[in-house]
Amino acid sequence: MKSLIPILLLLFLNRFPEQIASLEACRDVLVYSASTDSGHQYYQFDINQQTEIELPFDNLASAPMWSPDGNLIAIATNNESDGFDLAILTGIDDEPIRIASGRATQPKIRWSPDSNWIAFESQNNVYVITPTGEEYRQITQGDMFYFLGDWSPNGQALLVSANDIDKQNMVVISIETEDYDEITHPVEGVFDYFVSWTPDSGGILFSTNRFSDKSALYRLNMADETPELYIDSVVVSVSWNPSGTRFVFSVSSNGFIEIYTHNLLTGENVMLTGDYVILHENFVKPVWSPSGSFIAFTAIDDDNHENEYEVFVADLEAGKILQLTSNNRIESSPTWLSCRR
Repeated sequence: MKSLIPILLLLFLNRFPEQIASLEACRDVLVYSASTDSGHQYYQFDINQQTEIELPFDNLASAPMWSPDGNLIAIATNNESDGFDLAILTGIDDEPIRIASGRATQPKIRWSPDSNWIAFESQNNVYVITPTGEEYRQITQGDMFYFLGDWSPNGQALLVSANDIDKQNMVVISIETEDYDEITHPVEGVFDYFVSWTPDSGGILFSTNRFSDKSALYRLNMADETPELYIDSVVVSVSWNPSGTRFVFSVSSNGFIEIYTHNLLTGENVMLTGDYVILHENFVKPVWSPSGSFIAFTAIDDDNHENEYEVFVADLEAGKILQLTSNNRIESSPTWLSCRR
C-alpha cells in the first residue's frame, strides 16, 4: 500500500478539558469511537486546532448524538436488563437524565432537524420521544422488523425499513398524522436498503436488487415514486455536501471499499481514496463536514498497524488526504458536530 503523501500526524493535546469546544466554532470538529483492550471510548478531534480530547462517556450502547441546534446530547447506555437507557445531557460533564428505556443491540438514535424529537429503535420497532420525555410514541406497528432510516430534511417524516426475513421495503411515516406510505412495496427476494434523503426532501437514495439481478443505487422521486438509476454499483453509504450539489459515497467491490464523490450537476464520479488507502471489506462510512471543506472516513493503516483502523480526512480545498490518528486503537464511526449557523 502506498503511504499517504503528505501525511499530517497531529499531536494529541489538551487531553482532558473540562468541557467541549464552543459549538459556534465547531464546523470542523469530529467525534469518533475507539476500541481498545480496556473497552470502548469516544473522542473529539478539532481539525483547526489540531487537538484531540477524550469524552467522559462509558458503557454506551451506541454513539452519542448531538442535537442539530448544539444544545443537547442524547446517549444510550447499557442497563442491567440487557437493554439500554436513553438519556439527555446539556453538556458532556453534566449528569444524564433518563427519558426512556428500550431493548436493542447498538440502537440507532436520530435527532429531528429542529431538535424537537428523538427517534430510536427498540424491540424491532421505531419510537419517537421529545427531549424532555413528556411525549413518547411508538410509530411502527405490526409483525415486521422495523429499522430506523432517518428524518426527512424538513423534519416532517421518518423513513423506516420493514423487514420480513425474505424481503425488505421502505415506509415513510408522517410525524404529525402517523400515516404510512409504502414508497416501495414488499416483493419476495427483493431487499430495499435506505441510504439517504436528498437535501430538498424530494427524493430518497436507496440500494436495491428490485430492478436488476444485482444491487445498485437509485433515486426515488417522492412526488410520483419513480426510480432513477444513480450509481450502477453496490453503494453502502452516502453523505451530502452542505449545498446539496455533491455527495460522497462508498462502494463495495471485490472485498474492498472505495470512496468516490459524485457531482449532481455534471454526473462525474471522482475516486477519493485511489491508491493511497486500501480499505478492508468491513463497513466504512465517509461523512462530509458541515463546512464543506472536509470528508472524514476510517481506513486501515497497513504501514503501522495491520488491521487497525485510523481516522483520515480528505482536505478538499488543499487536495490532500490527512491522517488524523496513528495509535494502537481501532477508530470507527466518525461524525461531525452540528453547528449553529
